[in-house]
Amino acid sequence: MQKVHWLAKPRSWLAAGLMVLLSPVLAQATTQSIDEIQWARADGQGFETIELPHFVEQDQSGLQQVRWRIRLPEAIKTAELPTLLLPQPIQGFRLRWDGELIHELTPSDSSVLRHWYSPALIQLPKSKIQNAQDLVLEFEQTGHLRTWVIAPLAVGEWQVLKPMADRYAFVSDTLATSVNVVCVLLGLFLLAVGRRLQLPLYQYSGWIAILWSALMGIAYTDSVPAVGWFVWRLSLYAITGYLIYFQIRFNFAMENQTLSHPLRWFLLIFLNAGWVTFVLMGRPAEVLLDTWWTGLAVAIYALNLAWILVSSIARKHWRNTWAILFFLTVSMSFALHDYGMQTGLNLWGDQTVSDAFEPMYLTHLILPVFLVMTLWLVGKDFIVLNQAQARLVGDIHDGVGSRINLLLWSLRTTQPTATHITHELQRCVDELRFAINPASATHQTLHQALSALIDRLQAHAPPGLVLTYEHTGESTQAMPSDIGLHLYKAVHECLSNALRHSCASRISVRLDQRNQGVEVSVSDNGRGIPRWSNEQQVQIDRSASSLGLMGLRSRMQSRQGRCTIESSALGTHVRLAFDV
Repeated sequence: MQKVHWLAKPRSWLAAGLMVLLSPVLAQATTQSIDEIQWARADGQGFETIELPHFVEQDQSGLQQVRWRIRLPEAIKTAELPTLLLPQPIQGFRLRWDGELIHELTPSDSSVLRHWYSPALIQLPKSKIQNAQDLVLEFEQTGHLRTWVIAPLAVGEWQVLKPMADRYAFVSDTLATSVNVVCVLLGLFLLAVGRRLQLPLYQYSGWIAILWSALMGIAYTDSVPAVGWFVWRLSLYAITGYLIYFQIRFNFAMENQTLSHPLRWFLLIFLNAGWVTFVLMGRPAEVLLDTWWTGLAVAIYALNLAWILVSSIARKHWRNTWAILFFLTVSMSFALHDYGMQTGLNLWGDQTVSDAFEPMYLTHLILPVFLVMTLWLVGKDFIVLNQAQARLVGDIHDGVGSRINLLLWSLRTTQPTATHITHELQRCVDELRFAINPASATHQTLHQALSALIDRLQAHAPPGLVLTYEHTGESTQAMPSDIGLHLYKAVHECLSNALRHSCASRISVRLDQRNQGVEVSVSDNGRGIPRWSNEQQVQIDRSASSLGLMGLRSRMQSRQGRCTIESSALGTHVRLAFDV
């Protein structure tokens, strides 16, 4: 009998797909959630019913024992393998039935403080369940945190609850560990970048990422010596403050802004107040720090992100806007979740994000997002640095280089005076200063600068060469403007090329300034650019002499300008235009 591969059976393939899609629904249908427990009253007078999730709170961290019990549903008696799932029990417990210990996660004591974030999947004794008249389990929990949470429980068949437990374990163990490892690696990368580029901001952020990951790694271990708990809490307050401080600085850096000195000192003083207060007051200060200091720190961070977001929108930096909006949404969601965990407040209302996330802190998940943003900023800084280097090279070529070429041209064609040579060399020095620091440019208008340039060139032009200049419109473009400076240097390069290569008898420059924009055209009646394609706007079979044309087009395109070149055996016409 011939076998048919299962992929060739549409019904089998469809059934498998439906099982995958419906598995969460089927699991929900075969399990029951326990959303209520009976809590031992503080006065010792019996139990009271409370809803889950429930926060256990105390005024300060320290050993505290609580008792609670749950009533199993009657349907558990029909289960083949009756099982109880605690999504993420924290700080250990002992589970008893009729006084008999049936499961234990060793709780904290005076010498060792324990954390248990992995799910507890407890198989209940089937024989006792079937014969029991009162399906009540008793819990005894000893914890040392100031607040911890008891998440909703689930009962049902082992084979149904086991995949759910595995998913919870993945979140609490594998994901948390992986995030910490990745953060350490990225922190080391930031340290290397900071040391390589001599950028202290990256170095500090790298150290903060590594230290925060180390603290989260300690928090997710099974146990911590009691003597180290104070140091751990102290470190947590300190690292939290510095993490928020450097994140705020990076938020400003994304918009090429910096913190003012008064604001920087205010943030440093306030964000260091947490660990200083903890040193001075000890554990009694935990309520103040967890509720008010942390709340204000989160509020300051949220206001900073909102301000940067508004600034990015106002500047129409849409890439930054989407990145900041995404980071704002993720980081504030996690921060509010953890603030609720820390203070015992249910900030999400009745509908929480997920049972798996109710008892665990998520702040460490912000670090990968923050470090990705940091790497993006590193790349952005690298691009800006390359652009600055390209601008420097272009300014030296089009400014100093063109002026030196014109000076050499005048030396070959005429006999310039010593005064003229000195004057031109001084202008070369001025051009070099401008290339290094554009803010040092003169405050001439573009019309005045071009007119003076043509006059100087005509005064030392050889016999038979005529240079003309024409201006139309309003001369409102000042030299310090970005557009004016780039147009001046572009014209300088065009004239240098025409005088040295075109063998023209007439060169004309025309400046047209309107409200809609500015345009400069440079025309000559020379022999044209060899092998120039007007359609492709490139020089076919490029040589070293074409680098000037490539730099000219690159200069215009870098500021969203237009450069059009028409060349033939009858001459060359270059059109440079900007929309204002």
